[in-house]
Amino acid sequence: MLKLNATTYQQVIKDNPKDRLEIIVGDDKQPDFKPQVKICRWGTSEDTNEVNLSIRAQEEVGATLKELPNGTIVYEAKEYEVHQYDKPDASSEGGFEFEWVLKSKPASNILTATIQSKGLDFFYQPALTPEEIAEGAQRPENVIGSYAVYHSTKGGMNDAAGMEYKVGKFCHIYRPKAIDANGVEVWADLLIENGVLTVTVPQKFLDDAVYPVRVDPTFGYTTIGAGSATFTSIAIGGTKGTLTEQGIISKLTTYFKAIQSGAAYRGALYSVAGVYEGNETEEKITPSINVWTDFNFSSPPTKSAADYYLAFWNNNSSISSMANDTGSSAQLFDNSLGATYPNWPTVDGLTSTNIKSIYATYTASGGTAIKDIIGGGFIMFPR
Repeated sequence: MLKLNATTYQQVIKDNPKDRLEIIVGDDKQPDFKPQVKICRWGTSEDTNEVNLSIRAQEEVGATLKELPNGTIVYEAKEYEVHQYDKPDASSEGGFEFEWVLKSKPASNILTATIQSKGLDFFYQPALTPEEIAEGAQRPENVIGSYAVYHSTKGGMNDAAGMEYKVGKFCHIYRPKAIDANGVEVWADLLIENGVLTVTVPQKFLDDAVYPVRVDPTFGYTTIGAGSATFTSIAIGGTKGTLTEQGIISKLTTYFKAIQSGAAYRGALYSVAGVYEGNETEEKITPSINVWTDFNFSSPPTKSAADYYLAFWNNNSSISSMANDTGSSAQLFDNSLGATYPNWPTVDGLTSTNIKSIYATYTASGGTAIKDIIGGGFIMFPR
């Protein structure tokens, strides 16, 4: 981590100007060290950065700053410390740890930090419903009770001369865990509300713990959904994408987490009324998993500025899954098609809140810039 001055540190995670990502530890606008981390994406830490997020722990008069040999930046107060360090295994694209270290049993089981953001939306990730579990959806333990953080306006707009937003995911704030000196651990509750990040540790754990105790909110830089939703040949669905200018759509790009061997998959465009637009992508048999996969249009359609749904379908009754997060916007789906793949039917329904990892790429009709339609994704429910 680069030391910018006596009290501020910087780490450039990605130097790609189309998806620049950097971390600032401390407050680069203050003369003294602050127990703060600032994450900047799609820009620099200067005033030109497009979106950012910062959290700052409670300060204490007399606290000191120190650097550990492993690169950890420590804010040391009388009863607690704040440790900040790189955590490359936090997600597929790395991450960062903002960790409280409690030296002794605290007066309260609630830890707080202020949180500020620019141009971001925060989506709480609840536990899956029994219906979702029965359908094969998955949400890891560290994702239940976490937050998916998305660009509030771009949501996947990708310009060859600008930024690579993909689905617009900025980062993921995973569910924190408390761990005592003997390695005993317990999940803590995370809440982001009214400019405050709150971590609540079970009181019984603190009563019985051997100190010091670490409490570890973790930021993952991932651009894919942290969970997965399922679909089969009887379900089709999509998410709304906004094309802001007339363009030629070249492909749909998505992220599968599980695929039934031998199954065929296609993508297509739908109107917001659920009517098939007459445009489908190439077919792929057993497409790759755990990577972004392109589905090209054999005859790229020219579309006017409007909202569309980006959808997928497959020919196999076995369950497959695609990366997703829980969001706030209703998504299109139909789980009783009565249609035969790939004869795309009219679909309806706006009852899902899942943001799927899918986006579309287009070329502006009057120019050469390559851009992406806003696209959170789709949800499919097998029966």
